[in-house]
Amino acid sequence: MNVTIIGFGEAGPVFGKQLLNKGMEVTAWDIRQDNVSTENQQTEKTRAHGITPATSMLDAVKKADLIVSTVTASQALIAAEQAANSLPRACHWLDLNSVTPVTKKAINDILSDKEVLFT
Repeated sequence: MNVTIIGFGEAGPVFGKQLLNKGMEVTAWDIRQDNVSTENQQTEKTRAHGITPATSMLDAVKKADLIVSTVTASQALIAAEQAANSLPRACHWLDLNSVTPVTKKAINDILSDKEVLFT
């Protein structure tokens, strides 16, 4: 199974390690990779956990069976909006953010248009 973790700050590495231990192929993307001053540090952090850093969020999700969103709550909807057009049909999106039910519904609405299973 191909798993992508979006948001590789605090929670992402914890989930990544567990998924790797189960034999899954894990890729990660973090918004800090878009910033010249933090890109190398973030990429090295990802590699240090044995996880493949993606070159972009769109690259990270395009082959994923499961996407685990561990971005900050303020970025949960934005991440879904940015990824939506590159998601494979019938993949799973697991959102681990503590956001309002209105935001969860908005994420679901975006992803359901792509036949993505949202949890």
